[in-house]
Amino acid sequence: MNKLEAQFKKNLKVEYVNGDRVVTYKGFPIWKTCVGLDKLQFSIYDPTKKEYSDDPDYYLLQCQDNLGDWFYYGRFHDEDSLEEFLDKPHEYHTRQQRLMEEFFSRMRGIQ
Repeated sequence: MNKLEAQFKKNLKVEYVNGDRVVTYKGFPIWKTCVGLDKLQFSIYDPTKKEYSDDPDYYLLQCQDNLGDWFYYGRFHDEDSLEEFLDKPHEYHTRQQRLMEEFFSRMRGIQ
C-alpha cells in the first residue's frame, strides 16, 4: 500500500479546469480546492485496517484540508482496481462509465 500511496501523492497537482481550481491526479480532476497542495494532506483509505464496524470495506482516495475537512474520491473494491485507476485514471474512468451505461441500458430493456 505504501507504494500506491507514494505514487498517488507524487502525481497530484493543483490546476485550473473550466475556471475552477482543482486537485488533479495525472491530469484527472478529483477535488475542487481553494488552497495549494501544501495545505492539503493526502492518503489512501485501506479497508483492511478499518477501526469501526461501519467503516467502508473498499479503498478510497482521501484528502484533508487545512480546516480539518475530509474529501473522498472513488470506491475501489480491491487493491488491483485501485492500482488500475492510479496507473491510468482517464482510461479507468472511461471504462467504468461505459459499464454503467451498459447496465442502465439493460435495466431499461427489462422494464
